[in-house]
Amino acid sequence: MKEKTGWIKKAYGVRTKDDVHEVYAGWAETYEADVGGEYGYVAPQVSIDAFAERFTERGRPVMDVGCGTGLAGVELKRHGFAVIDGLDISPAMLKQAEAKGIYRTLMEGDMTVGLDVPDNAYASAVCVGVFAMGHVGPDGLDELIRIVEPGGVVSFTINGLVFKERNYEGKFKALEEAGLVDCEEVKKIDYLKDAGVEGWFATLAVR
Repeated sequence: MKEKTGWIKKAYGVRTKDDVHEVYAGWAETYEADVGGEYGYVAPQVSIDAFAERFTERGRPVMDVGCGTGLAGVELKRHGFAVIDGLDISPAMLKQAEAKGIYRTLMEGDMTVGLDVPDNAYASAVCVGVFAMGHVGPDGLDELIRIVEPGGVVSFTINGLVFKERNYEGKFKALEEAGLVDCEEVKKIDYLKDAGVEGWFATLAVR
C-alpha cells in the first residue's frame, strides 16, 4: 500500500468536525490533483458508472451528498443527469464544486446531525468518498434514505479500510429488517487505485 503523505494523510487521521473543516479548507484547491494524480482516486467514476446502470431516469433530481469539489457531479453530468444538487460539510470544497457549473443548487450540511432537506425530496442520492475513516459512519445512511422517495435509489461508496470495522453489512441487514430498504448490490470496487486501497459500492432501493 502506498504511503500517504500531506493532506490525504491528514484526512485519514481526522477525528472531529473541526478536524474535517480544517483539512478540507486547506486542501480544497489542490484536492483533485492530489487524489486523482497521485493516488488514483477512481471511486467517483466507478461508482457513478454503476449507479447510472441502475437508475436510468436522467431527468429526475439527484442529490450528491458529500459532493466535495464535484467529482461525482462531473460523472453524473457525463451520464446525462440533468438535475443535480450538491451538499457538503466544507464551504471551501463547495466553492470548488460551484465553479464547475454542474449543480442546480449547492448547500452546506452535516449528515451526522441531520440535513436541512425535506423527507422524500429526491428521486435518488449518491454519496462518494464520505463513508471513511473519521468522517461519517454507517448511521449516516439513515439521512440518505430519508431524503429519497419510496421507489428511489441510494448508491454510495465505503472505504475498504472501514467496511468490516464499522460493520456496514450489519447496518444493511438492520435497514432491511426495519422495512426501509432492499439491499440490491454490494460489491468491491477500485477506490484509491494507485494507493492499493479498495472500496465497496452499495445500492439500496428505498421502500
